[in-house]
Amino acid sequence: MLSDYCKKLTGISQAEIDSGVMFTQGLSEFLRFCDGCLAGSYGNDGCVLSENALINREDPQGVYGAYFINLAYWVKQFGKQTEGLNSGKLWTLVPENERKFDKIREHDALNDCYSILEMLRYMHKLGYNLPFQK
Repeated sequence: MLSDYCKKLTGISQAEIDSGVMFTQGLSEFLRFCDGCLAGSYGNDGCVLSENALINREDPQGVYGAYFINLAYWVKQFGKQTEGLNSGKLWTLVPENERKFDKIREHDALNDCYSILEMLRYMHKLGYNLPFQK
C-alpha cells in the first residue's frame, strides 16, 4: 500500500502503482528502449537498479556501468550551488531567460528528467564538458 507521504511527495496514486508492471518487466523494457545507449541518472540510481536486478534474479550487467552513468559528477562542475540540490531542483540554477520550462514539479520522474535536461542544456551552452558530447 502506497503511503500518504509517498503520494504527496511524488503525486503518484495507488491506482497507478496497481496498474504498473513488475520491476523485472519494467527494467527489461527500459534496457531494450536504451538499445545499448547511455542512460543518465542523477545520483546512485544505477546502483539501486543493479541491486534490484540481483534481488529479482536478473542479470545486473547492462544495468550498472554498461548503460548507467551518474550525471551528478558532471553537474558538479557547475559549482558549489549544486550541492544539496536534488534532480528536481537543478532547473532553478538556469537563468529564467534560458529556461525552456517555467516551473518543474520535483519528485516526479518525468519532471525530474526535464530538470536535469534544463541543467545539462545550459551547461552545454556554457561550454562545460558533458558525457554525451562527441
